[in-house]
Amino acid sequence: MFKVKRINILFLIFSIVLIVSCTSQKELAYLNNLPEDETFFPIEVPDYIIKTRDVLYITVKAMSLDGFINDLLIPSRTSSNQYIASSEAGNYLYGYDVDELGNILLPVIGTVKVGGLTVDEARIAVQAAADKVFNNTTVECKLLSFKFTVIGEVKSPGTYVNYYNYLTVFEAIGRAGGVNDYGRRDKVQIIRPFEGG
Repeated sequence: MFKVKRINILFLIFSIVLIVSCTSQKELAYLNNLPEDETFFPIEVPDYIIKTRDVLYITVKAMSLDGFINDLLIPSRTSSNQYIASSEAGNYLYGYDVDELGNILLPVIGTVKVGGLTVDEARIAVQAAADKVFNNTTVECKLLSFKFTVIGEVKSPGTYVNYYNYLTVFEAIGRAGGVNDYGRRDKVQIIRPFEGG
């Protein structure tokens, strides 16, 4: 008799916990409560504007007289430092920091103003500066410092590196594994480190 009561009580407690802990499918959807007649227009993603403390990856290549393409800024990459070049430490070692005045200092080429420019405009500025020193150069410019942090009720909180010049909130949450069962999809907060976003 005591054993039957105990099983009934455990079953009741288990049932209550199961019912209370269930999350409805409606609460799991990201874009619920949207008006059905709402028309959505694609937004134009603004180009990233380079600012102080950004890190840029820049290569300047030129063809030598004997027909070889030389990398003029980055030292030759042996197998030992190839790993470093593709890591976050490599970004620090091989990247060029934008100083407080918006300038980068390139070996041989000198100082180039890139602050306030888009990444493509910075490439053009470096190309113009390189052409004053070298003949027939090709310049590549990429943003290295686009990091973001996702904390809270996501599956994998942490800091992530984005290798593109833009990022959406959905992409950031997706990189962190998505919102877990305890997360509130209606209470996402975005904090940007500079005025105006």
